[in-house]
Amino acid sequence: MAYTEAQKRHYQKNKEVYKARSKAGRKKRRQQWSDFMKDQSCSRCGATQGLQWHHRSGEIKIANVGDLIGRRGWDTIMKEVQKCDCLCYNCHMEEHYGI
Repeated sequence: MAYTEAQKRHYQKNKEVYKARSKAGRKKRRQQWSDFMKDQSCSRCGATQGLQWHHRSGEIKIANVGDLIGRRGWDTIMKEVQKCDCLCYNCHMEEHYGI
């Protein structure tokens, strides 16, 4: 029997534990994110509402920051944030579309 078969059986036997652990991790990251965002403001106009993360030109983008919150660990999220500028919705639209 392959090691992966043993892993599959273990998961099936303990599925609820795995799901609860995953849910708790997502909840923890959402709280960390909420706490992190309390100190953020638009890097152009200083607004504190409607903030978005704009990837700087030349940076290799793994994914949108918002998508990472429920899917990746905190370190990965913060590495992606370091590649971005925090902009309010209006400044972000101006950056992309000149609106």
